[in-house]
Amino acid sequence: MTKKKSTNTKPRRKKTQQKPLTESRRPRSKTKEQKTKTNQIARKKRKRTVDRDKAGNQVERIKKKKKRKSLKTKPQKSSFLEKTGFATRKFGSKKVKKKSLYSKKRQKKRRSSGKSIRDFLIITVVTALLFITVSFFFIGITKVQGYSMMPTMKNGDTVLVQKSKKVKRMDIVLFQRGKVQQIRRVIGLPGERISYSDDVLYVDGNVIDEKFIINEINEAQKNGGQYTEDFQLQDISEEQFIPENCYLVLGDNREYGSDSREYGLITSEQIIGVVKAQLLPLNDFSSF
Repeated sequence: MTKKKSTNTKPRRKKTQQKPLTESRRPRSKTKEQKTKTNQIARKKRKRTVDRDKAGNQVERIKKKKKRKSLKTKPQKSSFLEKTGFATRKFGSKKVKKKSLYSKKRQKKRRSSGKSIRDFLIITVVTALLFITVSFFFIGITKVQGYSMMPTMKNGDTVLVQKSKKVKRMDIVLFQRGKVQQIRRVIGLPGERISYSDDVLYVDGNVIDEKFIINEINEAQKNGGQYTEDFQLQDISEEQFIPENCYLVLGDNREYGSDSREYGLITSEQIIGVVKAQLLPLNDFSSF
């Protein structure tokens, strides 16, 4: 019986015998010039690596110094553009840092707000000083006391007084009488002769209309009476004419008011000023 050869067996490779090195295949020995060149190249490479290491160490040292300085100083608030990275732009290898517009606007707003507050304070102080000086020398505000000036003014009304000694007929004046300040209407001026008869005012024999109390006079005459009692200047003072620097004053409420018919003439020294407007209440606001 013949044995069958197995098909799975791989063919064995034949061992190749290594040929002996010939002179052409043997490595050639380097010459002295080649050795010196290789040594020079190696030295240059070593120097480059050393220089890089030194430069890297110097950069690290500079960064550490900067960090220390930043820790010593207070941290500055970074703007919105710096956080997002839009504040710095690269042009080639250089970094050009630009101030963010957002921070500039903030600084401008702060400066403008500070200036506006200062200006407002200066204006308020100046206006207050002006008001004090003007009110002390030129203008005053006072309240009406009593009912002698009805219906023109009521008790408790607030009026504006212009401090002046120049007085005309029918002006409403504020004057000092003892410890009390009163408001009355000027009827007679210095050098004049004053008299009343049948609710008619006579100045030096001439008739003067009193339009501010015309309704009250008509009502009194309808009821068969008089709104102003008859009197002459001699009944108030012994003189026929009003002396210099003196004035005759009456209240608009002639029936119940107290005026020169009771306490006589007033002097210019007593006059504080002329009432120019009624301020309060606002519904009764009026100027004179």
